[in-house]
Amino acid sequence: MNNKKYIIIIVMVLVLAGAIFWMFINKVKQPQKVIISQVQQTAIKLEEEKKNAEVMKALDNVLDKTRQTDKDLDGLSDEEEKKLGTNPNMADTDGDGLLDGDEVNFYHTDPLKADTDADGFKDGYEVERGYSPLGPGKLKK
Repeated sequence: MNNKKYIIIIVMVLVLAGAIFWMFINKVKQPQKVIISQVQQTAIKLEEEKKNAEVMKALDNVLDKTRQTDKDLDGLSDEEEKKLGTNPNMADTDGDGLLDGDEVNFYHTDPLKADTDADGFKDGYEVERGYSPLGPGKLKK
């Protein structure tokens, strides 16, 4: 009978030890939560805002430099617009929904005609729907 008591006690100790070990392992596996104070959160936000402000300032500088040669920012220099007869103060001279620079350099449409292929649909409308503004068919990708 004495042996049975010892065996029961040993089994109980092993079960208890196993449970404690299991709890310890699961506690270790859980990621530690990082607590950031309000002051730290504010400092992080201020740093992000500072970076954003620097990016915006750099973009403003690029735009200012670009506007020196392309007032309407349509992708054509003011000199090119004079040669083509487009308005250097309007990004879309013919009002078709495409920038003058895109018409000349990408779509090869006439920036002075809202409907280059004269099919009754403005160039921008056709491009927006995937059709060629130069004639029948889809835009080539």
